[in-house]
Amino acid sequence: GDRPILSRLMGLIHDLKPPDRQVMLLSLEDIEAQAIAEITGLSPGAVAVKVHRLKSLLARRFQQGGDA
Repeated sequence: GDRPILSRLMGLIHDLKPPDRQVMLLSLEDIEAQAIAEITGLSPGAVAVKVHRLKSLLARRFQQGGDA
């Protein structure tokens, strides 16, 4: 579609499961993994892995151009 990049990205993030969505949104605010861990109750390691995995997932979906 012709939607702006940020709008498409937010659409993809919105489709994530709530815990994943929260982690991803906090990450986009440049909040450190340690702080995200405290907010979400996950360990910092789990946060880092989740952010990495979600970024890969979002990048793949974004390149496919879908709002999948």
